Amino acid sequence: MARKRNEIRCENADLRMAVEKLNKTYFGGKLRIDTVGYFEEISMTTIGQAQWNHSLYEDWYGLGINPILKFAAKKLNFDLTETLLHELIHIWQYQNDKLDNDREGHGKWFNTKAMQIMEKSPKYQISRYATKAEAKLLLLLKKIRTDKMMGM
Repeated sequence: MARKRNEIRCENADLRMAVEKLNKTYFGGKLRIDTVGYFEEISMTTIGQAQWNHSLYEDWYGLGINPILKFAAKKLNFDLTETLLHELIHIWQYQNDKLDNDREGHGKWFNTKAMQIMEKSPKYQISRYATKAEAKLLLLLKKIRTDKMMGM
């Protein structure tokens, strides 16, 4: 079973370090993540995406982030933690046979794990929807895209 794979650029050391820390803190360091980086190309409305391919020929797990977040993290002080945790929950779901077929993977098992993380660290708000910060960023991206199309 495979999840559609967009091309993740080469490994990103800063993202890898953040993901490994979150993996250790919230998943006991048990998640296998082979590639962590920024996507080569991805929809302007996608913030992050967990990916996997488990077949006879390949066993691979990846976590990709929209490259605009690299800019946002540095220039707009955007914290990637909630986005990374959201995607790590999807990898946890797959690796523990807890996939939710409802709500695009955001059903019972996703919500259960998100609640466990938020109980441990109430400062994080993880949901199936974009966080307030992500929603603001998506609006900014849409505005930039619209302005570009209008030649502004």
